[in-house]
Amino acid sequence: MRWVASTRSPCVTLLFALFIGFFCGCRDYREELRLATSQEPGLRLRLNDNQLEGVTVMSPAAVQMLKDVSYAYGPISNLTIAEIEINDATIGILNELDLFRLFVHECSFSTEVASKLAELKVAGVFKFIQCDIDDSHIAAMHDIDSPYSFGVGGSKRVTGIGFRSWPEKTNTRDLSLYGSGITDEGSEALSCFTQLEKLDLTETSITSKGLFGLLRFPLLLGPGVPQDITPDMKSRKVLLKEYNRRYRELYEVDGKLPYRGLPYAILD
Repeated sequence: MRWVASTRSPCVTLLFALFIGFFCGCRDYREELRLATSQEPGLRLRLNDNQLEGVTVMSPAAVQMLKDVSYAYGPISNLTIAEIEINDATIGILNELDLFRLFVHECSFSTEVASKLAELKVAGVFKFIQCDIDDSHIAAMHDIDSPYSFGVGGSKRVTGIGFRSWPEKTNTRDLSLYGSGITDEGSEALSCFTQLEKLDLTETSITSKGLFGLLRFPLLLGPGVPQDITPDMKSRKVLLKEYNRRYRELYEVDGKLPYRGLPYAILD
């Protein structure tokens, strides 16, 4: 018989489920774990055919239940942390997960915690979205383990100069600074990302001066030039001409140019 708690907290339900499972020989204790996790409003599970595809936590209590979620549904590889203050206790739990994607959304944390976040092994996607951070937090993450995709979106106090303290990151191919406070000066510090293939500077105030500096990234193919970040049409035309020249110089073979998916660059 399955026991359902309607008045107890999720943690009490969870402890009772474990007791039933391990001490009473009940075979469906994992179902009890699933029931317990479903009763925490700050915890959202994305399931497909009862297979765990992703988890979102929006409260400290939900963070505490991540290990139990992993036990009930299997390893958590895709995690979103939203609208909480991340502290050492949070880091301790994250260290026990084998994450491939980690999204940190509208969270706050100290520079000390930032350095500990950087120690997490996240090989795939590691993005901070509209978090309350600045260049000092970015500088504190200098030991980050070079994820394939890294992002700091919507954080207006991140100008890019924090990347100056970062050593070369050879594994990062995709960098998103969407809606950040990246400046022309800060863009110079992006040289630590030596293998960039994609760079998102949408909704930033970087000018053509900063974009010209990005020509040093050959794998970017100069990157595409969004129309809303060049100061005037004259600068845009000069910039496009230089990008096109650089693109041809790098990739033209027998008079032919490969299409690399650039949304804005015009090859004339």
